[in-house]
Amino acid sequence: MPKIKVQPDPTFEAKVGLSMAGQEKPVEAWFVFKYRNKDEAQVFYQRLNEQDKPGNKDADLVADCVVGWKEEDFDQPFNGTNLLLLQKNYPNAALEIVLTYLREVAGSKAKN
Repeated sequence: MPKIKVQPDPTFEAKVGLSMAGQEKPVEAWFVFKYRNKDEAQVFYQRLNEQDKPGNKDADLVADCVVGWKEEDFDQPFNGTNLLLLQKNYPNAALEIVLTYLREVAGSKAKN
């Protein structure tokens, strides 16, 4: 089986550590993210740079990169409403999700 696909899959999975009150460490959960090629990633990065402009919302960025999650990690199925509810109930979730996405897209994995 080849190690590298010239045409990547349209989605990929990554584990996100979500900060939750009462937990010493972030709780890890698997998310399914949309893959972007170089040109598409540039458009996404531009949106990040414009995030402080009026009308731009973290929730829109998250919805633009998350396309699902592993059902066994959550008590609710994935849909837009539950993705918004997750971000509402866990204030750092949007940042943690987007940062994980950016690390994965950039290919910079932490080495221990």
